[in-house]
Amino acid sequence: MKSLDFGRCALGICVALAMLAGCGGSQTPISAAGAMPLSRAITTTAKKSVSGELLYAGEQNESGEVLVFSYPQGNLVQTLSGFGTPTWFLCSDASGDVFVPTTDRSSPGDIYEFAHGGSQPIATLTDPGPGYAQSCSVDPTTGNLAVANGSNVAVYPNAQGTPTIYEASDVGALDCAYDDSSDLFVDGDAYQNKIAELPAGGTSFSDIVLSEQMHTGHLQWSDKRLVIEEPPASVKGPYQIFQVRVSGSDGIVNGPVLLYGEDKHRGRQIVEFALSGGSMVMPDGPGYGLLNIWHYPEGGKHYRVISSGKNHFYGVAISK
Repeated sequence: MKSLDFGRCALGICVALAMLAGCGGSQTPISAAGAMPLSRAITTTAKKSVSGELLYAGEQNESGEVLVFSYPQGNLVQTLSGFGTPTWFLCSDASGDVFVPTTDRSSPGDIYEFAHGGSQPIATLTDPGPGYAQSCSVDPTTGNLAVANGSNVAVYPNAQGTPTIYEASDVGALDCAYDDSSDLFVDGDAYQNKIAELPAGGTSFSDIVLSEQMHTGHLQWSDKRLVIEEPPASVKGPYQIFQVRVSGSDGIVNGPVLLYGEDKHRGRQIVEFALSGGSMVMPDGPGYGLLNIWHYPEGGKHYRVISSGKNHFYGVAISK
């Protein structure tokens, strides 16, 4: 039996984890602020012209920078800064817009939307809380934006306006992912044997029981399966990637695919991965400023490393 002790140790995650004990399972619509004026001036430092496929990497620190690289080349093309708060997991939509959730010690935070390669936000949404904006996912069918807040999920229709709040089950909601049929899945960044699903058109989450217990981390939908990350069991261990086939209330777990990075550069926290064109990109644990690229689903040793000089990457998204 696996025994892991991880954590996203920044304030937002710790607060969200503390709330999970009181989570309910019913859907509760809550009136919340929608699109809001920008409260902070976002600044941009451009290195080169911005075009083609782009990789966005968010830093979890007080500067709240998002670095934008050409992908898969890894050339830094611009730096977005001035958020004033840490950034968490990112997401992108079918048109290449990128959403950057931010947290704040005194409020749940904002979600900034950037057009592909854009230097200024084209929209800002205010997270209603009561948790902190942790991660997001865009429904490829409807364009709805889901933002996980630890104990609930805020869903913005067509990524705008006033969200509907869905309370998570006891699984929690620190990460979220839409499939290609508008079903929304969440997990609680915990060692457990279940995740939860909000079916398309549904009003509440229900549990999906996994065939294998694991420390569920970041998740995405790919090739008719959920792809779920489990962080390393040791400082030098590989990240493990599982594929989960969902059938009713059952989740059949296959894998793992093992991802090896630099032996001396290995964190144990949950980080975000992104999938594109048979490759997976993911930070090599927080604290080293490395973005590794692996062949997926083959895994093994990374075939490319992007070194940024920064040291607290957690969130990544690919904009096409």
